Amino acid sequence: MITGIMQPYFAPYLGYYSLMYHSDKWIFFDTAQYLRKSWMNRNRILVEHDKWAYIRVPIHKQSQKTSIREIKVNNDVNWIDEFANKLHFYRKYSEYYSEIYEFLMETLKSSTKNEYLAELNIEISIDILDYLGISLDFEVFSKMKCFHDIESKVTGPGDWALEITKFLGGNSYVNPPGGKGIFEVKNFINNGIDLNILENNLSSYYQSNRNFIPGLSIIDSLFFNGKKGTFDLIKDYSLKNLTSI
Repeated sequence: MITGIMQPYFAPYLGYYSLMYHSDKWIFFDTAQYLRKSWMNRNRILVEHDKWAYIRVPIHKQSQKTSIREIKVNNDVNWIDEFANKLHFYRKYSEYYSEIYEFLMETLKSSTKNEYLAELNIEISIDILDYLGISLDFEVFSKMKCFHDIESKVTGPGDWALEITKFLGGNSYVNPPGGKGIFEVKNFINNGIDLNILENNLSSYYQSNRNFIPGLSIIDSLFFNGKKGTFDLIKDYSLKNLTSI
């Protein structure tokens, strides 16, 4: 069984969805510390030719060491209308605009019933997977019975993935390339668990730009590629097994 574990991000890029697609069991790791200027409550979309801007979910102020699961959405701010206003670029250049816009507005409006950012991000990610026809077997880490037991065994940041995979009975773990430096590969080998790095190829597609801008929110791909094209890009990735090197 392949496990994947990531913090719940807001409308993340294609590579995040590749990880979920590849995993047999997915864990939304909502107990990590919230980080400002991360992808937890913001992402990027196009607003003009060759120009991107952030889309954001407003949050209430919090202390420095607050976990993601404790971050509250500030729904007193009319952030969905602000979000919608930033989609005008796609209305001009996307053949899928009407369908994707309607889907996004329904998804975002439904998500505002969530008081907490992690819950909102998880709901949006699952809704997008459902829209694309991708099923996901997932759990939220803070709600798992093993939470405190695993916490007592962790001595470094790379131990979370190893201990959660062991608890779930997995024999393989998959991670994006940006985090590979936190792992002690020998610990995975000693426990009979493959450690794989998955990297989406971020292949270029039409953006009505002179220069392709990779790594934007999946929202950009949905507008320019529709369901099928986005699904194809999610499946466009490579794997590297660090435990077999």
